[in-house]
Amino acid sequence: MAHRSDREATTLSQCPTGDAQCCDSVDSVQSAAVTALLGVLGIAVSDNTITAGLSCAPIVVIGVGGGDKCALSPVCRSNNDFNGLVSLGCTPISL
Repeated sequence: MAHRSDREATTLSQCPTGDAQCCDSVDSVQSAAVTALLGVLGIAVSDNTITAGLSCAPIVVIGVGGGDKCALSPVCRSNNDFNGLVSLGCTPISL
């Protein structure tokens, strides 16, 4: 079961190491696409106010001052990662 975290990171530096993700898309767990995917995966979500990131991969920091690369939806996940397919409790972050 997923829960909403009290943590609301807004920048990469506020997101704990490993929780910064670059997702193809981010949407409410109530959206049709996310609901269908969660159903197929057998994932129960008790908080319908959280967001889910789909097709996510860790954000890689490129050298000192080199910038962080994510052309799609950079987020900080707060709970549950299912092999990058879906990450729950995502908060958008700026890089």
